[in-house]
Amino acid sequence: MAKIQDEKIKAKEWEVSQLQKRAVQVENEITEFIDNGDNHYNELRQEVRDQDDMEQALGDDINALANQSNIQLRAKLMANKFDLERMMKLGKNG
Repeated sequence: MAKIQDEKIKAKEWEVSQLQKRAVQVENEITEFIDNGDNHYNELRQEVRDQDDMEQALGDDINALANQSNIQLRAKLMANKFDLERMMKLGKNG
């Protein structure tokens, strides 16, 4: 009877040791999953920052180009206005 009790105790001890080993393994796997998730999250955040920076740079370029186009258009309009006024004066005098 004592031998059966010893075998049961040894079996339970073995089961406990196996469960402890598995618990450590699962904890390591969970830690790895969390670390991988954190890394993916940080990569995604960096991609978003890069995209935001690119959008900002493109927006700045578009604004600069639009301002340059406006300046050129105004210069042409002013030149045309002066030409028109000069022609009107010549027409009145002529």
